[in-house]
Amino acid sequence: MAINDGLWHHLCLTWENLNGDWVFYKDGKPVKFGSKLKRGHVIPKDGIVVLGQEQDAPGGKFNKKEAFPGSLAQVNMWDRVFSAKEISQFASSCNMGGEGNALSWQDVLKSLRNGIVKENVASCS
Repeated sequence: MAINDGLWHHLCLTWENLNGDWVFYKDGKPVKFGSKLKRGHVIPKDGIVVLGQEQDAPGGKFNKKEAFPGSLAQVNMWDRVFSAKEISQFASSCNMGGEGNALSWQDVLKSLRNGIVKENVASCS
């Protein structure tokens, strides 16, 4: 399930807190899944989202050697779980499900820091 092959991929992780069911999708197809992950956990509204960096403590203790060396685009988070059919449709279209209602790509772009560079990439067609 390599994603470091030089190509763009649509990645999606779903999780619901009732049973802790989760599914990881690559290019619209489920590739890993499980249950009982953080059952009953509620994500706080004032939490911190860290992208592209492994952290050794919540919100900190970063090691440059553990940073993601690639590019990210259209990172969004929603407060609901999309169906497998919806995720497959998002992966094959430019819509990608629209802007996330818990975290949108525009939110991500506004909060770039620590040497992260915004680049223009080819538009989806």
